[in-house]
Amino acid sequence: MADDAVSLVTDAPADRDLLDYHAYRDAIVAMIRGLTDSQLLTIGVFGDWGSGKTTLLRMVRQTLRERRIPSIWVNVWQFENEEEVWNAFLQALLINVKREISPLRRVLFNAGLLRKNIRWKQVLAALPGLLARVTIVCVPLYFSLQKIDLDELVTSQNAIAGGGTLLGTLLGWFLLARPYAQAVRERVDIDLGDFVRSAPLKSRVTRLQVFREYFQDMVTSLVGSRGRLVIFVDDLDRCSAENVVGVLDAIKLFVEIPNCVYVLGLDRGVVEAAVRRKYVDQDNAASQAREYLEKLIGLPFDLPPLSGEEMAQLVGGIASDLPEAERSAPVFALGQQPNPRKVKRAINMFLLLWTLSQQRGELGNVIKPVRLAKIVVLQHSYREFYDVVAERPEALGLLESYFRDPDGFRVEGESTDETEAESEESARKTLPGYLSAFANDARLRLLLTLHDADEQDANFTERVGEAFESLPADELRAYTQLTYAIDRVASHEPTTAEGVPGDGLVYISYRRSDSGAFAARIFDHLGARLGRERLFMDIDSIAPGMDFRAATREAIARASVLLVVIGRDWMAVDEKGVPRIAEPDDFVHMDIVEAIGLDVPIIPLLIDGASMPREEDLPEDIRALARRNAVGVRLEQFASDMDRLVGYISSLPSRG
Repeated sequence: MADDAVSLVTDAPADRDLLDYHAYRDAIVAMIRGLTDSQLLTIGVFGDWGSGKTTLLRMVRQTLRERRIPSIWVNVWQFENEEEVWNAFLQALLINVKREISPLRRVLFNAGLLRKNIRWKQVLAALPGLLARVTIVCVPLYFSLQKIDLDELVTSQNAIAGGGTLLGTLLGWFLLARPYAQAVRERVDIDLGDFVRSAPLKSRVTRLQVFREYFQDMVTSLVGSRGRLVIFVDDLDRCSAENVVGVLDAIKLFVEIPNCVYVLGLDRGVVEAAVRRKYVDQDNAASQAREYLEKLIGLPFDLPPLSGEEMAQLVGGIASDLPEAERSAPVFALGQQPNPRKVKRAINMFLLLWTLSQQRGELGNVIKPVRLAKIVVLQHSYREFYDVVAERPEALGLLESYFRDPDGFRVEGESTDETEAESEESARKTLPGYLSAFANDARLRLLLTLHDADEQDANFTERVGEAFESLPADELRAYTQLTYAIDRVASHEPTTAEGVPGDGLVYISYRRSDSGAFAARIFDHLGARLGRERLFMDIDSIAPGMDFRAATREAIARASVLLVVIGRDWMAVDEKGVPRIAEPDDFVHMDIVEAIGLDVPIIPLLIDGASMPREEDLPEDIRALARRNAVGVRLEQFASDMDRLVGYISSLPSRG
């Protein structure tokens, strides 16, 4: 085993400006510094997961610190497991602001708050009782102190007795003062959760207003009447949909506080999907969600996608030690989506697999760095094509050959010019139908043809005369077998903001003869995104010996949504000429009837160009299916269609 250490690329937000974000930083800082005393501002920095939002926010905060503009940072995701995230968020605001206040100002603030919160009528009413307690405690203590001779206390044998008297005196004073000290503390400290929960419904608004004034006074103590406090809120889109909305509602209570500027890092798609749940009962939920964000975010800024040059700069800054870096680095910079975090993950996967190949003697001379880099990018960013390659390694060479010489191929299934000479047609190779979905993918073309055709150990083809031939299948299979070890983990990005409402299941209903393979693929993808324990599909979820129908009925009763997978043969007829869906004992029919009866939301999934069945073609008891909005799922855009579906599932309301 080799002793060499491998330096992985950190997945944490960058401390250096590798993304050339300094212009964005300077613009945001200039907007903040240019605000007048009466102007309010909430800035939304929008970007996908891993696009560099946190890096930009940190750069802005560092520049503000250099200009002595106070700021606080709240990671909302840290409160995800709290009972009430909105309450934890507001408490975090208070704690962070109070931490920034100097000790002297903190004392003055607490004194002012105590003075404001003292109820003088109650103090005057309680004064006789207070004087009585003081008299009862103080008179005996006074006479006890008179009996103590300090010189004798040190030198005589009565030291123990005298010490006990002194200790008793101090304890008596402590017990007298303790209730009043506790009362003072309660007057300068507020727990909003108890504050609101303990209040009657009609007075909650008033109490929230008091809390808002408390926060405003604290901000004024920190920055004065003309200063600015900049509040950064990050990782909101990593929370569950319910908590996203709760925190946004809490922020709305505070955005109009003078002297405060909010800078929020958000994934627009995730947050809009969460807000849609707030308006799910309305016909225009999507537009309502957009308007909600527009009212909250005064200045939206969408991070633009990185250019090829910026991606090359990023990879060059973080991966200078890659094997054959001059040739392999461009694969990560230009061959996949311009997303910094995805690039870092792909590079780390590559380093792991390259190290593994060098540890295994039989692979050491077979695996080449540039080819491995391309395989990793395929696995990470071109999942549909990688799935094909895992089953048919020769697909790598075939598709690359087609990209290099499209005129030398005919695509299986495409019509040809009838006037074309048969001899010329027979000389052309055939691109199999299972690769036709990828024939027009420009980014995939760029990846597979990134290096010159004659460049050694960089491609999956070899030039033979004027044509290109695929590398031997066994040689290509070595790469797919190497990547298989991390296949399940690496193929899906974490999306913690997604989820199924409540504890409900996602029930997948399908007909094996129509869409069995596609349904299995949907199950695998949703399982990685939502968790397999949240899914139900007959072949994976029903143990041998169980009553099949009883199990499916129980699952539908627990379901938050029923996905009906509809392929082109979904309405196929049996040997009697009757559509199978019309048969009462058809399992898909029974699933839909059960879901309609229990008012379970139904989403039809139209597979690879399938059409929605017409209402008049369906049995009467499931005709409501035809009125459900469908989601198209296409082979060539499977990942993006699944992203859309997960967003819809996450926005569904919980079933009571």
